[in-house]
Amino acid sequence: SPSRRPLKTSHVSNYIILSYLIVKLVDHAFIYQINNGNIIRHLLFAGNVEVFWSIPPECQFYMFFILFWWVSSRDLKGQRLPWLILFLVSLIMFILGPHLPGTSLPSKYGFFIGGALAGLLRQRLKHPSISSAAVSLSQVALFACVVSYPAFAATIVPHSGGLEIFRTDIYFSPVYIALTTALVYAMSLGTGWISRFFSLGFMRRLGYWSFSIYILHDPMIYLATSAIGKRLMNPVVGELFVVVTTLVLAAVVHKQVEAPLQKLIKSAGAKVETSRLIKFRGV
Repeated sequence: SPSRRPLKTSHVSNYIILSYLIVKLVDHAFIYQINNGNIIRHLLFAGNVEVFWSIPPECQFYMFFILFWWVSSRDLKGQRLPWLILFLVSLIMFILGPHLPGTSLPSKYGFFIGGALAGLLRQRLKHPSISSAAVSLSQVALFACVVSYPAFAATIVPHSGGLEIFRTDIYFSPVYIALTTALVYAMSLGTGWISRFFSLGFMRRLGYWSFSIYILHDPMIYLATSAIGKRLMNPVVGELFVVVTTLVLAAVVHKQVEAPLQKLIKSAGAKVETSRLIKFRGV
């Protein structure tokens, strides 16, 4: 779930250090080229080697989310000025985004703020009066639109007279950002057969393992590709190797590293909150 995501990314330094040691001591051609020249940037969540490029904007959004949380909490008290502040900040983000590195929050801001707004809407509209069939149809339709949009935009842009809403750079396409936001909201609805599918035990477990799957799949592909190239493995076995080892390792990492870390951080947070309440009440 989104609430677990910051806790999962907090142990990404383990993967960074391990990659550094592999490059230094085991395989100089390892896919995650963490070396003396970039390890500090990666440990500070500012690196861009392979999958690690997505960590910096995500961590930056966790800090930015404090502003979003403040705006939504003020809204509950009937204050509308904070929304204007958020709008102006968002406008600046969208203007700066195309001119900043891909590891910066503004370069991916549309998707982050879209997801946050979808979550807020879902929280405020707890029981929308939409039939299960309508929810399922909207989920399928939106998913199809999101998947097919890049190809559609690449086809229509040359004939659209430069219409910016159909730009092929999907990170700054208003249409694509709106579609992904709508998809996030639709998928958050508890009704519909797709929602029931994702609520299955195995699918929920995949969600728990998702961050480690994201980090580990590339090294497994790298190992399989190397083995296939040396004729130590045929392609079919290689594909099975990637899927099985990635899932098994992700499950182990979640159980042995992520889950204990989450428990430790939550326990520490609960103790701090209890101490704060005791001091506040003067007990």
